[in-house]
Amino acid sequence: MTLDQKLFERVRDSGFFEMIDVHLGRLISDFHHENPAELFLAAAILCKSARDGHTCLSIDVMDKILGELRAWMEKKAKEAGAPGVSLPSRISLDTLKSSPAVGLACGDRPIVIGRNGLLYLQRYWHYEERIADTINTLKGDRAERLNMQDMKSSIDRLFPRNGASLQPDWQKAAAITALLGGLTVITGGPGTGKTTTVARILALMLEQDSRMKIAVAAPTGKAAGRIKESIKREKESLNVSEEVREKIPLSTSTIHRLLGPSVNSPNFRHNREYPLAADLVVVDEASMVDLPLMAKLLDAMKRDARLILLGDRNQLASVETGSVFGDICTPRNVDSFSSGFASRLSSLSGETFPAQVKQGGWLTDSVIELKKNYRFGEDTSIGRLSREIVRGCGDGVMELLRDCRNSTGGQVTWRELPGRQDFPNALKKRVGGYFSEYAGTRDVSEAFQKLAAFRLLSPLRSGWWGIEQINMIIEKLILAEYREPSFPRTYPRKPLLVTANDYNLMLFNGDLGIVFADGSGPLRVFFESDRDEGDRFRSFSPGRLPPYEPAYAMTVHKSQGSEFDELLLVLPPEDSPILTLEILYTAVTRARKRVEIWGSEEVIRKCVGRRIERISGIGTNT
Repeated sequence: MTLDQKLFERVRDSGFFEMIDVHLGRLISDFHHENPAELFLAAAILCKSARDGHTCLSIDVMDKILGELRAWMEKKAKEAGAPGVSLPSRISLDTLKSSPAVGLACGDRPIVIGRNGLLYLQRYWHYEERIADTINTLKGDRAERLNMQDMKSSIDRLFPRNGASLQPDWQKAAAITALLGGLTVITGGPGTGKTTTVARILALMLEQDSRMKIAVAAPTGKAAGRIKESIKREKESLNVSEEVREKIPLSTSTIHRLLGPSVNSPNFRHNREYPLAADLVVVDEASMVDLPLMAKLLDAMKRDARLILLGDRNQLASVETGSVFGDICTPRNVDSFSSGFASRLSSLSGETFPAQVKQGGWLTDSVIELKKNYRFGEDTSIGRLSREIVRGCGDGVMELLRDCRNSTGGQVTWRELPGRQDFPNALKKRVGGYFSEYAGTRDVSEAFQKLAAFRLLSPLRSGWWGIEQINMIIEKLILAEYREPSFPRTYPRKPLLVTANDYNLMLFNGDLGIVFADGSGPLRVFFESDRDEGDRFRSFSPGRLPPYEPAYAMTVHKSQGSEFDELLLVLPPEDSPILTLEILYTAVTRARKRVEIWGSEEVIRKCVGRRIERISGIGTNT
C-alpha cells in the first residue's frame, strides 16, 4: 500500500505545514506498507514541531496537533467550497512501533520512540542521548583531587563573608559547587554577578591546579567579548598572587570557533575522537545554545573535563530547536542538594545551606541560582519590572507601568503605540537625535560605543511593526542627513547584523558589524574581534559577507547576549503567539539604565500571561 496521492496533495496544499514537513513525511512513509497515512502525518508533525522548537512529542500531543490539522483543513475546504478530506482519527503508537521506519530507543531508523515513550526524529534523539550521556559523566564528584584545607582558605579569601547579610552567599555556593563537581550550572538575571563569580572560580581552580587548561566561550562574538571584558575587569581586583592572576585567561571565543568548524559541513574538528584540550570549559549565555550545538560541544569535551554553564533561565530559549539550559534549570533542579553535598557546602563556606533533594528533579548538586541583584536594587524600576514579569503578574506589571506612564528621565517609560500614520514621525522624534549623533561618529571604535548605547527592539521581523520596517524608517532618516536620493546597499556607519554562518570568514549569525571607510580607501565592514591577536577589529569587503540586514533595530531574539544603556521596545497592536513572557523579560533586561515600551495594556498583559513551552526529553534519559 502506498500513500494516497490525494491525501498528500490536500495536506501539502493546506498551508498547515511547510514543504519540508510534507516531503519528509512522504519520504518516511515509503518505509510503511500497511498504514502509510499515519506514518506520513506523524513524520510531518514531528518535522513541523522541530521547527517550532520541540525536540520530541508525546503521542497525546501528536494527536492534538492532528486534531488542529483536521480543523484547519475543514475550514479551508469550507472556504473553498471543496469536499473535505478524510484523515486518520488518531495516530496509533502500536502502528508506529510496527513500522520498519520506527526504532525503539535506537537511532538507526528515521523516527525513534525513546525509552521515555516520546517520539523523535532520529537526529534529535541522537542529540538528546549524547547530552544525557555526557551530563551523567560530568556530574560526578571531583573532590578527591582537591586539598580541602587549602580550598577553604582560598574561598574565604576570594569570597569574604559579609557579616551584615542574613542570606547565604550564593556566589560562594556556586564557586564551591564548581570545585567539587564536574558540571556546574549558574543561573541568574542580569546584574546578579554570574561573570564576576566565574572570574573568582577560575582563580580558585588555578590555585588548586596551576596547569589547568581553561576555555571560555559564548554563542556569539558579542557575548564572547562581553565575558572577556568582565573577566578582565574582575581579575585586576582579585586577592590572588600575580602568578595566578596572569594565568586567568582573557582569551574567549564563540563556541563555533572553539570547536573548529569544518567548511561545508555541520560538524566540527573537535569531537569525541578529537576532543578539546581544555580541562575546564566555561560557556556564557548558555540559554542561547540550541540542542545540536550543545550536543556537539559536550561531545568535544574530554571525559575528565569540567563544564560551567552560565545563563538566565528566564530568558528566551535558543532560536533553533531545543531549550537545553531551560531543561537543566528547572525549579526542581535549582538549589537541589543531597545531604552529603549540603554538609560539605556548609563546611567549606562557613554558612548554612540546607539539604533538599527536590521531588521530580533529575540533577542534584549542580545547579545554583544567584539571587542578589547588584545592578538593579529592590526599589529600581527595571528591577521591579523584571521581577513582576517573571512572576507572570499582569496586575503588578501594569501598576508599575502606569506609575511610569509618559514619564521622562526615569528608568522605565511606557506609552501607547502610535497609530500607523503617526508612527514614523513619533519614531523620528524619539530617536532621530540619537541616530543623527551616531551618524556623525568619526571612527569605528566610537561608532561601536554609540551603537551600544541605544537600540530599538521588536518581537517581529516583518510587517509594519517589525524590524524590517523600523530599519527602513531609520535609514530614511539617516540618509536624509547625507541628502542621498536613494538607498545605497552600503554607506558609511551603516550597522549590519549577520544572519547566516560563514565558516570561511568565521562570521556567525548574530555578529554585528559597522561599515566604515578603511582610511582613504574603499568601504569595509568592521567586526569586533574575539581573537587575541592584538587587533580589536576585523574587516571585510561588503561583497564578501554572508547574508545580513540593517541593525538600527533588531529582534528581541537577536538582542540576546547584548546589553544597551537604553532601549526602546515596540510591541505590535495585535496579539500573536510570539508575544510571550520571555520576549518581554528578555527585552527589558537588555537595558542597563533605561527602557521605554510602546504598546497597549492588552498586548502587555498577553505577553505576561503566555510562557514558551518546548517539549523535550532531557531529564527523562539522564
